[in-house]
Amino acid sequence: MTVAALNAAIGKVNDVLCASSVLVWDSRTMLPAGGAATRAGQLATLALLARDMLLSAETRSALDGARREVERAAEDDPCGAPSPASSAPSRCTNACRPS
Repeated sequence: MTVAALNAAIGKVNDVLCASSVLVWDSRTMLPAGGAATRAGQLATLALLARDMLLSAETRSALDGARREVERAAEDDPCGAPSPASSAPSRCTNACRPS
């Protein structure tokens, strides 16, 4: 798995959450008087789906793979950007940085 795979997995979660946002908007602007209970159930289903997708083995595998990819890239190019998961300062010396 790679950073691209992680982005794809998180993108799917984002799509579900965006669909949820559309339903919330619709409930505030056009929902018929008797539709609140049904809409609440729909929103709950989408929230559970997003949670399950985010906590899935596929997402965890993508996250682990992305972490390994970033760590390898940092080892290969110490003057590259530091890992987003790390707040440690770069190992880069001034000689590596452009003027």
